[in-house]
Order: sequence, then structure tokens, then C-alpha cells
Amino acid sequence: MITFRTVDADGVKLFCREAGDPTAPAILLLHGFPSSSHMFRNLIPLLADRFHVVAPDLPGFGFSDAPGRDSFPYTFDRLARVVERFTEAVGLERYAIYVFDYGAPVGFRLALSRPERITAVISQNGNAYEEGLSQGWNPIQRYWNAPTAENRAALRDFLKPEATRWQYVHGVADESLVAPESYALDAALLARPGNDEIQLDLFLDYASNVSLYPRFQEYFRTKRPPTLAAWGRNDPFFLPAGAEAFTRDNPDAEVRFYDTGHFALETHARQIAADIRRFLEKHAAGVKQQTKNVTAVLVHAAWADGSSWNKVTGDLQRRGYRVVAAQIPLTSLSDDAAAVGRVLDAIDGPVVLVGHSYGGAVVTKAATGNPRVKGLVYIAAMAPDEGESVGDLFFRAAPHPEAPAIQPDKNGFVSLDVDGFRAAAASDATAEETALMAATQKPVSINCIAEKMTTPAWKEKPSWYLVAERDRMVSPDTQRFMATRIGAAVTSLPTDHTPLASAPRAVADLIDAAAAATVPETTAALR
Repeated sequence: MITFRTVDADGVKLFCREAGDPTAPAILLLHGFPSSSHMFRNLIPLLADRFHVVAPDLPGFGFSDAPGRDSFPYTFDRLARVVERFTEAVGLERYAIYVFDYGAPVGFRLALSRPERITAVISQNGNAYEEGLSQGWNPIQRYWNAPTAENRAALRDFLKPEATRWQYVHGVADESLVAPESYALDAALLARPGNDEIQLDLFLDYASNVSLYPRFQEYFRTKRPPTLAAWGRNDPFFLPAGAEAFTRDNPDAEVRFYDTGHFALETHARQIAADIRRFLEKHAAGVKQQTKNVTAVLVHAAWADGSSWNKVTGDLQRRGYRVVAAQIPLTSLSDDAAAVGRVLDAIDGPVVLVGHSYGGAVVTKAATGNPRVKGLVYIAAMAPDEGESVGDLFFRAAPHPEAPAIQPDKNGFVSLDVDGFRAAAASDATAEETALMAATQKPVSINCIAEKMTTPAWKEKPSWYLVAERDRMVSPDTQRFMATRIGAAVTSLPTDHTPLASAPRAVADLIDAAAAATVPETTAALR
């Protein structure tokens, strides 16, 4: 599902389309003239099951702000600066760039500024070589060389609705494949008062991109990012030679041509998406990954199993961690701690031990006296003191009105129904997620709740605690009490009882911080 939001970036509000798991590998989609993120409407759903896809509208385009020219210079340097701030605002730390037309000089500037962030380059008719410029650029080049009022006025024909439509359908074998709302929307947005002057300013500044071509080419030559040139062969502005030129500086670059025009996604979205998926998945295995010298052992809550950590597990693995999501029987605190102890015995090297909810009590018992456990991380979790039970902490504060009753069955086990998950355990999750949680839950024995803690590990090991401020299962006040008592480094989030599902990146960040603070980081390059 694509979501839509507005993000403040360097004082400019950028509209963006976003889809996919935020912990998945990211792709930043950068549109060109005269379009907006609307051009990616067909591509985004074809990538979102595997990637975190983010597509902003550039300033002056689409539904983003168009600041006045007196306060905002419309140059490609400024556009790139705003987009770089945007990536930081939305938390894109490393990402592939898909660049089209104007998006290419913006994206390539990002690569020059922060090359360590760019995982791959997908250039769809995004030029970086002079041989890629067709004669269609001649009127604009005259304006570069002689920026007179007459030459500026001559470019207004590029802003007419018929010119916009022509860009979409030129070189397309079957014009019926091009949705009319695409060029109609672009034409309507170009017609806004003052937007013509913004576009003419950018026509003039495009000369700065050509001046930067040697630096862009040096980046391809020295950094060798995985590169895919996906090109509409019949583009009237950017010639096939511009695609082929990528291989001159990066011999490993891949080039794909499609029998279509400038806006290749209008007719070939499925083919391009398939090539992108194959390309990125191929190079994910070939890029050097950093393996951290630590294992994150994750201990699930009551009414859960190891799969409850799936989003966090994937995020940590992409960061280079070895991860074990332990399975505990939920029969007693001692049984569960023994199960985690067996997991720890099978691991060589340092461990950060993480517990969610009841799992916090389990790690508190299991880690005592174990030198491999370097740090403890509690996620909305129980951290009992000696002689204290989980039940003592659970009932320390009055239950939330939505909290389910703890009623064991005839065998002494407690289960939650779907309503219990939706109302209290995971109120921020979707209906589909809570139904899955209910279906995969492991009932918990009342013995887990009643058994008293022996010597707690937090008395001998550094701890981190994530307080879930909207928790309806474990009182946030009780969480803060426990976090203070154990001397933990505290992170507080406005989330429900199951941040593993609702805020997995924040959970992974906290585990990352604990590992960095307790384990000397040594890395090994793997292929």
C-alpha cells in the first residue's frame, strides 16, 4: 500500500509517496521534468514487497512547496541540498537511487556529497554524458550561452500542454498505453502562477549539470557503484549513447533498452521493475557486508514465539548482526531461562541479550553469571528484582481498562483472543498483524508469572530499556520504575506494547546502541 505524507526538509515541505517495510533495503525515486512522484505510481507497488520505496516531489514540482524565487534560488545544487535533508528527515541512511531526467543531476549530487550512503544507481534516461544529449537540447543550450530575454522567451513552448503530452507519447509504439492523467496532471501543475519562471530558471541552471559531468563520471569510475542504465531507446532528449557511456567508467554497469520513449515507466513498468529486482538482488550478494562481532539473542514475550521478532531480525541481519530468536516453552520462568541458557551455550563470542515483555524476566534470570552476555536490552519488558515475580510487577499499577483479564484454563495456561491482541497487546498493529499474532501465540503457564526471581543479571550487566508510552499491557509508569531501578539507558517511544511490530527500526537502533557500547566492534568483509 502506498502512503502519502509531507516532510519538512530544509524549510521546504516536500510531498512524498512511500511504500514497503521501513527496515527493508531502501530505494529513493527521483523524478524529472515536468513530472512528479506521480510518474512512479505503477512502479512503487511492483517493488514494495521487497524494498522500502520513497519518492518525493522536488521543490516547485508536484504537490511540494514552490517557494518564491526571491527567497529560494531554483538551482540543481539547491534541489539536491533539500533532497539530502529530506533523506535524513525520513531516516534513509543507505539507499539505492532511481534517477530520471532532472532526478539524475540531483541524485548524482547526493552521491558526490555522501557516497557511503548510495548502495546502487538505477538511471532511467538520467544522463551524465555529453554524447547522451540530443539536438532537442539546442534551444536550451542557446539560452545557456546567451541568457537573454529573447532566448528565455523562446523556451516557453516547452511549458505548453501539447509539449508535455508530446514528451509522454513520442517514441511510444502504442499511445493507448499512456494514461492521459499523467500528462494532464503535469500540464495543470506547470500552469500554476509563477511556475513558468521556476522552470525557466532550471532550464538555465541545467548547464551546471553538464559542467559536473566529469565529476559524476569520476564517481562512477572510482566508486564503482552497482549501476543499471534502463533506457527508453526512443527518447527525444537523452540518446542511447548516454546509457552505453556508463560502461566506459564502470565496466560492470548493466544497460537495458526498452522500445519506448522518455517516460519509459508509462509503457514498461513491469519489465523495468523485474530488471530492477534482479539487478538489486544480484548485487546484494556481491556487495561487501560488514559482520559485527556480536550475536543478538532475542527472547519473545508471553503469547508469542520467535517469529514475533521477524521485522527486527531482518533489520539487524542487514546491519551485519548474527541473530538468534530463541524459542522458550513458556512453562515456568526456570524452564524458559534454561532454554535461553542452552541457546547461549551454543554461541561463540559476545552476546547482547534482548527481552520483550515477559521475555525481560527470562533474560534477567538467564544472563546471571554468564560472561558471554555483555549487555541486556529490555523492550517494554519485565525486570524483576530478587524475590519478586512478574505478577508482582504486572499488578504494581492498576490495569489499563483495555487490558485483558489473566484467567488460566484448567491446565494453568493463559491465552489471548484476537480482541485481546487488538485492544491491548498490539493496538498499533493492523488487523491482519493482530490476527497473525493470535494464530501463532504460545499460551503461557501461570507458573511463569508466579515464580520469584533469583539474583537478577541487571545487577552485574549494563542495561538498555525501551519504554512504550502507549502500552496497555504493562503500565508505562511501571516500565519507567523498572528502568530507573536497574539503571538502564532509557529510550521512550509513543508506541504500543509490541514495538517489535509497530516500531521495529527503533528497537533495532536500541540493540545496535547496546552492542556498540559493550562489544568492541570488529568487522570482517564477506562476499
